[in-house]
Amino acid sequence: MSAGRPTTAPSPADGSAPAAPVVAGWSWGGDAVLSDLDGVLANSVAVVEAAWAWWAERVGVDAARLLTGIHGVRAEETVARVVREQRLDVAADAEVAALEARELELIAGTRPIEGAVAFAAGIPPERFAVVTSGSRAIASARLAAVGVPPPRVFVTADDVTAGKPDPEAYLAAARGLGVPAARCLVLEDSPAGIAAGRAAGATVVGVATTHAASALAAADVVVGDPGCLAVEVAAGGTLRMTVTG
Repeated sequence: MSAGRPTTAPSPADGSAPAAPVVAGWSWGGDAVLSDLDGVLANSVAVVEAAWAWWAERVGVDAARLLTGIHGVRAEETVARVVREQRLDVAADAEVAALEARELELIAGTRPIEGAVAFAAGIPPERFAVVTSGSRAIASARLAAVGVPPPRVFVTADDVTAGKPDPEAYLAAARGLGVPAARCLVLEDSPAGIAAGRAAGATVVGVATTHAASALAAADVVVGDPGCLAVEVAAGGTLRMTVTG
């Protein structure tokens, strides 16, 4: 890996926190890319938060407080936690189903992250996996909405027993591609996802879309969007990524 001159990644659109420094010219070489979906390929923040706000009203909990902890975590884990902590007299499984149905109703509001479609298209299919905390139904609908073909290796909340920050999903994706996790590059937009990638032993790029770049400091490098990464297959077949700005 190499480092170049420091630059600055943009903060989220709400300007909630100052950006952390990134490094133009930083590079990585390895075998495969494991990408999160929401916040990396798909801009679904408005859709996700609208669905969770709807659910908060449905069960009578504070929406603003709830929204601080939903990104990068499986819905079933968040719902189970809220039901337990708030002592709600509801069935968690039924509430997850209602929440996911609401998200599917709102799917048309999903948009591609800048540079994401071209980024995904530039990676050989046998070197690319999508790893998401969403269900397969929701994740498939979001990929279709943004125009990214379903990857050959696609790990969703339905495929793991422990969600991010546990590394299970990223380790499963690396196995599916037949490469060591240590030879993979993970793209993540949330602290939970970054922790999962690092625990798997991968190199991690933070994407400052959902969270301020300063919240992604545990990543190896932070970029504003996937379009900031140049992709090439080097001599000998090594996949190489370089931060261009």
